[in-house]
Amino acid sequence: MSKGSRGLCAYYIATALWLAWTTVNGWGHEHPSISILNAAASIVVVIAVVRETVIRDERRTVGRLVEKATRRTSWEGEPLPADGDPLDEQEAAVFEEIAGHWDDRSAA
Repeated sequence: MSKGSRGLCAYYIATALWLAWTTVNGWGHEHPSISILNAAASIVVVIAVVRETVIRDERRTVGRLVEKATRRTSWEGEPLPADGDPLDEQEAAVFEEIAGHWDDRSAA
């Protein structure tokens, strides 16, 4: 996880704790809808932390695939593909798999 993601997660957790504290502190003293909205907002913050960890996992997976492809081509003695070179069948299959996972995650 990058430093920025860690910072965001720390901020999200602090915000969730503050919202939980205001929910508990305000229960019985304020209108119940305010406490319910605070509780719902703290759940949204937890979802943001989960999203950050999913992004971290996707980045790690892509990094492993790139490392594996780089290692494969260097072992076989082939030059690494340049940016403009077309993909071979295996590289295209890996790209489609990654794109499929990305579409599944972004649709949810």
